[in-house]
Amino acid sequence: MSYALTNWALDARTSVRSALPVDILDGASLGNASSGATANYHPDRVPGAPLYLTGSQYLGGSAINYNGFVATSGGGAVDGNADRNSARGFDAVQQDLTLRRDFPFTEKIGLQFRVEAYNILNRPVFGDIYNELSSGANLFGQTYDTQSSDSAACQASIR
Repeated sequence: MSYALTNWALDARTSVRSALPVDILDGASLGNASSGATANYHPDRVPGAPLYLTGSQYLGGSAINYNGFVATSGGGAVDGNADRNSARGFDAVQQDLTLRRDFPFTEKIGLQFRVEAYNILNRPVFGDIYNELSSGANLFGQTYDTQSSDSAACQASIR
């Protein structure tokens, strides 16, 4: 009976990443409009307009406010007063759990049985955000995918 209760382990891992910056951009055509060449510039912030909108209609419960920005008065060919990376996306928090049991045969040889559960709280980890004003009011500021599990984003692990 005691053999059945030995060599068990429970491993827990929490990965946390703060919200990544979002660079709000506005494009302007360069030279001949038919060439398709564009350059990106930062727009102007609308004074008094909220930076974020919240509500259940947005994935993750919030979006960057399209009406909080406007093309620069220079026709989009100059940087506006909206700073680089002036908004933030979504944070990433994920809890993983592993239950395992080791079956040692000899000192150097053994077998391990494990069951792993990822994102046990089923919390979505949102990724990229439409950050160009040319996306339009219906898409701008909203997330359009989730973070890949093999992303290069930094994660802090607590064990």
